[in-house]
Amino acid sequence: MSKKLTWGIAFIISLGILLTIYAAMNFELLSYEWNEKEQLVLHEGFGNSITVTNHDVTIDYDSLEILEQQMGAFNRLIFIGILLASLFIATYWVLLSDKWQENEKKRKKYMLWTLSLNGITITAAVFIVLRYYHQMNETYHNVLF
Repeated sequence: MSKKLTWGIAFIISLGILLTIYAAMNFELLSYEWNEKEQLVLHEGFGNSITVTNHDVTIDYDSLEILEQQMGAFNRLIFIGILLASLFIATYWVLLSDKWQENEKKRKKYMLWTLSLNGITITAAVFIVLRYYHQMNETYHNVLF
């Protein structure tokens, strides 16, 4: 099997697995809904939900629209993260396979480039996630006042 075919198969398999995991969350890491008691329920990840039951809390519906937009943008960024993760998984799979054993110098060069790009991507992802969580926290407080 060629390196390109191996990379393609690894990419498709890793993309499928990551999308299946994300599909288990209805393709939404962050979301909200109203329950049958007309209470606001905020969802974060797998099974983490917060129900707003405090009667002193007033919900600002204009801020709720902003929250929905921010949650949608964050959920779309997760798709980009899944794509990038699949690219890196497939690249590592090929670089660590037996096909590169005969050309160790070239493999080390590509591995160094891939590790560098992976480090930059992880740093950017952490920055983006922290920024969005900070914005979400502010918006939560604006919605619930």
